[in-house]
Amino acid sequence: MPAEVVAQFELLTDLAREADRVVAASLVFAARSCAEHAGRPYRYIAFAPETFPSRHHPGLGERFQNLPSWFNRFSWWVTHRLDNWLLRMPINRGRARLGLPPIADALEHFADPSLGLLATDAELAPAPDDVRLPDAPTGAMLLDENGPLPEEVEAFLAAGQRPVYIGFGSMPDARPEWTRALIAEAVRRAGCRAIVYAGARAGARLDLGPDILVVGKLPHDRLFPRVALAVHHGGAGTCARAARAGIPQVILPHLLDQFPWSARLARRGLAPRPLFRRNLTSKALALRIRQALEDPAMRAAAAQLARALAGRDGAEQAAAILSAP
Repeated sequence: MPAEVVAQFELLTDLAREADRVVAASLVFAARSCAEHAGRPYRYIAFAPETFPSRHHPGLGERFQNLPSWFNRFSWWVTHRLDNWLLRMPINRGRARLGLPPIADALEHFADPSLGLLATDAELAPAPDDVRLPDAPTGAMLLDENGPLPEEVEAFLAAGQRPVYIGFGSMPDARPEWTRALIAEAVRRAGCRAIVYAGARAGARLDLGPDILVVGKLPHDRLFPRVALAVHHGGAGTCARAARAGIPQVILPHLLDQFPWSARLARRGLAPRPLFRRNLTSKALALRIRQALEDPAMRAAAAQLARALAGRDGAEQAAAILSAP
């Protein structure tokens, strides 16, 4: 992590001077300092409300949500101290080289709520009442994934009942062959068809049986409206795409904000209870797939949310906010 902070300062110092404003997201720790040095306005984009400290949720990375407020406050106390232990010194070294004074709190520095922009849909993930943001949530910021689906995908979609989509994005997997075999068994147990994402660099010529099509990267905005449900890792973008498609979701959170996203979807009746990646078995996955396929209330909730989100463009709203004088 310290080496990453050093690399960020080296890259962003000159870029900030050339920019009209600096907008950072996720784990870009040096951006605010570089903006300050260049005299440029700074904003921070968060893709989940849990990025900001609140009594309503624990610090990022906590697997279990719906915890008492005293535990959430303690969790953030620990999070602040861990962040300071890891990040404050390398940030302050970078600031010293730029002639800037030291900071006292690393998390508050790079993810300051007063400079925050929450890129979520308020119907799904509003800001907690104790997080003071300068603007209302913009809606999810999603790239336009233009392009048709491959012919083999179109043929598979046309060959039978709507399949289930299963994919875990860029999450690392130490045993991909084992995971694919487990997924194939879960699909057989659930009695459904499936499109399985094998990874951006994986070949899509794997044969897991006639009811499973293994694919590489596909445009979710084209695919999700044509599948029965999405089984995924719980990343903010994938959750938002599935929500707009009006389909139930089955979440296998791996890390960070995937835990609160999975809990939120379950609370709102859009998904079964989360299945932690480390607890994955074919039986457990099959049971959740069946629940999501067969629960009419879950399908109705997903369809209702999709109607509320139709036509919303979070990126356009964010651009309007950021370009305002």
